Amino acid sequence: MHASLRPAFDYELDPNDAIVSVSDDWLAFARENGASELDGDSVLGKSLWSFIPDDPTRKFYEDIFATVRATDKAVVVPFRCDSPTLRRFMRLEIRHHAGCGIDLKSVLVRAEPCERRVLLDANAQPSNNCITMCSCCKHILFEPHGWLPLEEASSRPGLCLTGKRPQIRYEVCATCRAVATRQRIAGINAKLEAERSTVTTENVLGWITLAKERAALAKSIEERTDKSRPEC
Repeated sequence: MHASLRPAFDYELDPNDAIVSVSDDWLAFARENGASELDGDSVLGKSLWSFIPDDPTRKFYEDIFATVRATDKAVVVPFRCDSPTLRRFMRLEIRHHAGCGIDLKSVLVRAEPCERRVLLDANAQPSNNCITMCSCCKHILFEPHGWLPLEEASSRPGLCLTGKRPQIRYEVCATCRAVATRQRIAGINAKLEAERSTVTTENVLGWITLAKERAALAKSIEERTDKSRPEC
């Protein structure tokens, strides 16, 4: 099977989020998608965060990792990993393993061919235009319309009609944040419920910290919901 259509790509992080192993399919995927420099020698021992330059995406996953480690409950993040001529719908399974490490599995849900999109073509001539894209779902922010699907946004006048690739600033949209936040809350709830009868003076601080995190996450969901409601 062609590496771009392989069903899953695995990699593992140590407690400091350094990459300690990658699967053969992960390496094949990198080579076939123009990142041949990402071989085993170049990534092993390196911090995952050195490959994620934008702060919003890095903070998004740092928060997820912290919750997964604290609760031992997996979080699954749906995401797009498109090429210029292929739509890839994927999910990232984030799990905790012994020793506070993290196991990550990127699973291909489906792939669809599409017409070439300059927007995602790293070999296209760059332009001076700058757009904001969600690093998960690849929606593009168009004010005042909000986040538009990549397919709809790509056809907007002035975005890609010049044949040049705009500069991309990555964010994480409210919808993708909410998907992860609800899973984090569910994991915290399960952890707190399981330990409710075993809270002691030794572990009460951790229990309180999780309870506060749950409250903050629930509040963030409410705030995003309020902002999405139309004004009367």
